[in-house]
Amino acid sequence: MHELERRARALGWTWEQLARELGMDRTTLAHIRSGRDRVSLATLHKVALWFPNDETLKRLAWEYLLLDVQSVRERRAREQSCSGTSEAYAAQLSTTAREQLQRFVGEFGSHVIRGTGLFLESADALALTASLAFLEAEFSARSIHIVRERGSAKVPASAKRSLIAIPLLLIDRVEFASPSMAQLLAERQQFGKVTVATRLENTPRSETEQLLERRMHHARIDPANPTVLTNA
Repeated sequence: MHELERRARALGWTWEQLARELGMDRTTLAHIRSGRDRVSLATLHKVALWFPNDETLKRLAWEYLLLDVQSVRERRAREQSCSGTSEAYAAQLSTTAREQLQRFVGEFGSHVIRGTGLFLESADALALTASLAFLEAEFSARSIHIVRERGSAKVPASAKRSLIAIPLLLIDRVEFASPSMAQLLAERQQFGKVTVATRLENTPRSETEQLLERRMHHARIDPANPTVLTNA
């Protein structure tokens, strides 16, 4: 909404004119701006008509559809319902690791648009497990369809199409990827789907990992207490 206001000011529109052009009264617009109400599809349609070639607004509209269709109040209530679960997993990780994972969650819409994912590496197998559990809890709270699989799992032909299509796939220990899992990950990359994969440090990199790295950000995951490392 703030970006839209900037565009309106550039056109010389007042707050009242912006509301009128979007087909609502200024009170409703103020409620949307404060997060009390959601943006309707009719409003998004009006924005698209006024700014059809504005790349920033197109990106923000897509992120809104991905993550923010519910009002701020509704979204917070939903996220708080499982905040204790995600916080328990986050407590097992270092501050830096938590910040990296939280940043990925917050920027998920951008990752979807760009087709980029996240590669998590650690010397601690339990820290990797806690990282995936944290992401699973956070994205489930945001009603984003997510599937978590072991890298070594065999992908049934009947499930392959749905696993390619899901918005987010979490792969535990990609260095052990089965041939069918490696094929699935390659096809997800072709379609620009977001994947998060973990691997234990100091293990040989497979062709699957090298393929994933082309479109994935890296993050080192350390445990909260590095004196109790557990190597697999």
